[in-house]
Amino acid sequence: MLMGDLEGGLPVNVACSVEDKRRVANEIAPVNVCARMDEALTLIKSGDYDAAYKKLGGIFFEAEKKFAVLKQANPNLSVYDWYAQMLGKDFLKLYFYIPEEVLQATVDAIPITLSTYVMSEEQTLNDKVDMMATAVIRFLSLLRSESAYDPKALYQKKEKGKVVFEAIGIGQLARDTAEEMIIDMVRFGGYTEEWAAKHSLWNMSDNIAISFYYFSLLLEQFGGPLYVTLGGDNTAKAEIAYKYGHNGIRHIWEDTCKFDTTCFFGKVKYAEERTERLGQLNYWHTMLYRDRIVRMIKKKYYPELLEAPKQPAATWLQHLFVLPQQ
Repeated sequence: MLMGDLEGGLPVNVACSVEDKRRVANEIAPVNVCARMDEALTLIKSGDYDAAYKKLGGIFFEAEKKFAVLKQANPNLSVYDWYAQMLGKDFLKLYFYIPEEVLQATVDAIPITLSTYVMSEEQTLNDKVDMMATAVIRFLSLLRSESAYDPKALYQKKEKGKVVFEAIGIGQLARDTAEEMIIDMVRFGGYTEEWAAKHSLWNMSDNIAISFYYFSLLLEQFGGPLYVTLGGDNTAKAEIAYKYGHNGIRHIWEDTCKFDTTCFFGKVKYAEERTERLGQLNYWHTMLYRDRIVRMIKKKYYPELLEAPKQPAATWLQHLFVLPQQ
């Protein structure tokens, strides 16, 4: 099991000692970390995840600055070990918390394009589970970035007092994109006409299913074998297209840059900041949740693998796109 694998969800009570409080105040920021963690735990239990993340965000950002300075002097400094020691594991569980119902709904909604994808003749079922888990992690990071896991999230763009665009629900889907995906999901994704008729973008599970299907198509659209796509620049393009619209991003990638990656990231001014942020979420979600996600996938799709030995970490860690700056 990974060092930070998150078993059993949230801590019942925040494990924060006087030493924790003093260490954070002295080494990172002059704040009462225990009080902040208690407040964040209360907010998470009430479902206000965005407020909880913001409650702890300032402390984590100060820790990032501290770590960057120390890393220059000690290149071998472990990212996870340092943060776990300096902030405490309960802090990390709170700041990178994924709601249980979101986690389960995402595993349940793994698109058929991922669950049936054949990577190579040498592919094993463990390889497939590995790829599916990486896709789940990257998608969960997208959801946090889009809505902070709020199924009632709503973004509206107005012109002259009229709403001209809406992004709805946990995946922040536009209605026309959702309708296009639903047609495709019924034709090719194994979903029924009955489900399509009854779906709602305000229903968390429906929204996750449509959003994840859309993301899987973007992964395919931006090129390369899917297993490679999940670990390279193509995934970053898919993530950017999800956020800013696939037509405009595809135009830059195909027409303006002629499939040149350097050109693409030079043209898309917000790409670097977004991919760095998502890379950080991917890293921490992997450290805290990956083993659990793998077991959930095996339980639902490949129960015969539940007793099989786990693969070494190196077989999946290399497929992450961005780690925190070291």
